[in-house]
Amino acid sequence: MVDPMFFGENQSKDEDPHDNLDPKKSVQVIIKHVQDGEKIAREMGLPDVIVDFIKQHHGTQLVEYFYNKAVQANSGSKLSKEDFRYPGPKPQSLETAILMIVDAVEATFRSLESPSREKIEKTIFLSIVKRIADGQFSECNLSTRDLAKIVTTLTDSLEATYHPRVAYPWQKKKAKAGKRKKRKD
Repeated sequence: MVDPMFFGENQSKDEDPHDNLDPKKSVQVIIKHVQDGEKIAREMGLPDVIVDFIKQHHGTQLVEYFYNKAVQANSGSKLSKEDFRYPGPKPQSLETAILMIVDAVEATFRSLESPSREKIEKTIFLSIVKRIADGQFSECNLSTRDLAKIVTTLTDSLEATYHPRVAYPWQKKKAKAGKRKKRKD
């Protein structure tokens, strides 16, 4: 809600304000959305449990994209990964861990082309493994049984949402008309 144009889902194809910023500044803007969200939630009088969800949904994760961009731009310099991490805390409950996973999967899923069940499941699994390896679930009670349920539920949900559909006759006519128009141009 604050600085929405700095987030990919709000940008046009050709316009990314991060292109004109130093990666250290970009990561500050991205990380700040957690503090902004907490502030707005408190101002709105939302319950502490909701504020906790906001504060914990990225844990202490590394903002890899901007860290890697900074490493490339500063090949001779030493960079601290800590400067590119969310402030946390890490998820403290099963529910906040689930939110972290769902948030990551949703963001990653947007980049999948032709999402088959296998691709969906692999994307979810990799998102979870990455967070386990980074110790993001070390402060909550998340079991392998929970993880299996999360993977299955998310896979089923995303597959149902993004499965191929049969085009209606009016959609086929519209698509053909579009192709004819393109050929004329």
